[in-house]
Amino acid sequence: MSITAFPMLARIIYERGLKGSALGTLALAAGAIGDAGVWGVLAIVLASFGDGPLVAVKAIGGGLVFGLFMLTLGRKLLAPLGPAAERAGKVTPVLLAVTLMLFLLGGGPAQWRR
Repeated sequence: MSITAFPMLARIIYERGLKGSALGTLALAAGAIGDAGVWGVLAIVLASFGDGPLVAVKAIGGGLVFGLFMLTLGRKLLAPLGPAAERAGKVTPVLLAVTLMLFLLGGGPAQWRR
């Protein structure tokens, strides 16, 4: 197994005109699922060398909780960002700042210890 260069895969699909097609959707879904599985395996391997299995449980469990949050409540909270950019006709500095702050907030829990 290997970890996909996911942004590169998305760009290739876009440039080949496969965006929205069944093949493009399947390729992106397979890449995302494969990456998630490999990151889980990596967490288990790293836990075997470190602080024990609790590290892997926290990493995998935290990833699942974050994924569920983003697919449910996160999707509703982020929905206004797209229409705001469309109304402005571009990504404004304020919208960019809000987006970057949300990215940082989303990555913050990954740095929490104990």
